[in-house]
Amino acid sequence: MISNTVTLFRIGLTVPLFLLLATDGPGLLALLLFLGAGLLDVADGKIARALGESSRLGAFIDLAGDRLLTLSAVMGLIASESLSLVGVLAGTILVARCAIVATAGEALGGP
Repeated sequence: MISNTVTLFRIGLTVPLFLLLATDGPGLLALLLFLGAGLLDVADGKIARALGESSRLGAFIDLAGDRLLTLSAVMGLIASESLSLVGVLAGTILVARCAIVATAGEALGGP
């Protein structure tokens, strides 16, 4: 499935994004990578709908990709020590919220 391939490629972008942020790599490149991954998120959904490729696996890896992108961006910024204490707390709350929503969705049999 083409849409799942796009999603898996998007998930693969989380590693270089984390590394760029954690090592204080080029900020513009990290921003472009993050924005590119966001555009791929839109594209894989449109491709799946257009080609009738919607599946439970596709929905799962899409949600996992969204959470991994958020996690890698927040953790990369925290690892680089470029965030203030308020930024670290906000990032931690964001990551915790993602984990709670994912866990609740699984436990409650959500979509």
